[in-house]
Amino acid sequence: MKITPSHVTASSILTPVNLILGVLIVVAALAIYFPLRDGRRLNRDLTESRYRLAELEVLQPLFIELTSAQRQDAWTTIPSPSLAILTQEDVMGVPALFTSMASECGMEVKTVRPRVVLSGIDKKRQLHVEVQMTGSYDRFRDFLAALAGLPAMERIEQVDLRREEMHEAFGLSLYLALDQR
Repeated sequence: MKITPSHVTASSILTPVNLILGVLIVVAALAIYFPLRDGRRLNRDLTESRYRLAELEVLQPLFIELTSAQRQDAWTTIPSPSLAILTQEDVMGVPALFTSMASECGMEVKTVRPRVVLSGIDKKRQLHVEVQMTGSYDRFRDFLAALAGLPAMERIEQVDLRREEMHEAFGLSLYLALDQR
C-alpha cells in the first residue's frame, strides 16, 4: 500500500516531533541540573574553606611560637620556676588567684573548679583545677606563661581551644602540688 498525502495525518507527523521535543527537554534539564548541583557543592566547600582559613590564620602565630619553643636552644631562655606546694590558705584562694592572673592577661574567667585528688602512682595529693575562660589566643598564651610560673604547678593535662560566637573559649585541666614532690 502506497502512502499518499491523503493518508498522512497530523497525529502521525506529531508523534516523532513530540518524541524529539521530549528528548530535547530531558537533555536540557540534565544540562541545567548537573551544573547547578555542582555549583551548590562548590559554594558549600568554599564557605567551609574560608572558615578553616580564618581559624588557621588565628592559630598560626600560636603554633609558630609553640614550635619555636620545641627547639632545644630555646629551652635555655625559659626560666625554671621554684618548686613549692600549696598551703591550706592557698587552696582556698585558688579561684581568686586564677581570676586575677586571667584579668592581668586580659582574659575573662567563666569558671574555676578546684578539687583535691590522689595521684594514681605515688598517691600524692594534688589539686585538680578545671578552668573555663574567654579571650584572645594571644592573651591565652600570656596566661599559659603565667600559669607555668606557678611554683606549685605539676602539669597541664588538657587544653581545649574553640571558637564561639564572637570570641575564643578556652578550657584547661591542670594539677597543682599539695604534697612534697
